[in-house]
Amino acid sequence: MDFETLLFWKSQDHPFYPGNQINSENPILRGNFDTIGSASSVVVSGYLAYVADGTNGLVIIDVSDIENPSLVATFDTAGVAKGVVVSGGYAYIADSANGLVVVDISNPSNPTLSGSYNTVGSSYGVAVSGNYAYVADYTNGLVIVNISNPASPTLVGSYNTAGSAYSVIVSGSYAYVADGPGGLMIIDVSNPTNPVLSGSYDTGGDARGLAIFGNYAYVADYNNGLLVVDIVDPWAPTYLNAYVMGSYAMNVRLSGNYAYVANYSNGLLVLDISDPGNPSFQEQYDTAGSAVEVYISGSYAYVADLAGGLEIIYVSNP
Repeated sequence: MDFETLLFWKSQDHPFYPGNQINSENPILRGNFDTIGSASSVVVSGYLAYVADGTNGLVIIDVSDIENPSLVATFDTAGVAKGVVVSGGYAYIADSANGLVVVDISNPSNPTLSGSYNTVGSSYGVAVSGNYAYVADYTNGLVIVNISNPASPTLVGSYNTAGSAYSVIVSGSYAYVADGPGGLMIIDVSNPTNPVLSGSYDTGGDARGLAIFGNYAYVADYNNGLLVVDIVDPWAPTYLNAYVMGSYAMNVRLSGNYAYVANYSNGLLVLDISDPGNPSFQEQYDTAGSAVEVYISGSYAYVADLAGGLEIIYVSNP
């Protein structure tokens, strides 16, 4: 067996990789790692899962063996880690009152502090695009930070939203903010030094998370379920439809024709969104804790489950 064949055989793309041997109906729990803190956010890059674990900071977990995830390293941030994204050898952490923290993960077994920026308020979510980190700051709205030098992040601009910013997604020239009672905020960031509000939509609930695909924003609106908002005109977003669920809609990720909703006490909820105007129930998995965020990679949903830690759920072909 040559080296390339060996790598393919051991990869998760191979049909006989152990984690891909599924003989049960979807969804099914395949692995779990019980973090010490409160797993609040997760992102997967390669064979590693990066978890924002509350007072426990950043937790790096090897998920190459889905059924036996193992600890690689931790980095204890000074605040309460709420959100995390990974880009270019760095983990960017929304660290609550401690602001934005940049951690060098070029050596995952030895993460080190690169730099930080105090956003003044309480950082809950973060997105990275190009040389900028876009921070959803609960009390300060959208904060844009220049990260071209990760060792010395600097303020570029900010926009004080009407509500309480929980999370942010950047697509094209716009930052889309889940703004709690402020609903969906669409902010033009084509000039990062002067972000301006384009449009907004009052979701009627408490917007916690969102995902963007094409002309639609999918908003996890807490006790109001999942809302689908038409954003073809960023200056005048309009309501399309909603799916009300049994528990709080905390966050949402999209993959193919499906929306995967972190549905708090109900765990992971999967909706068919092939017709955005008519989202429909597909399946559900009740996690051990309280599902607050989900990340989709390949055939698996990685759920940040607060006290339940990281749960890895097989969701291929719902």
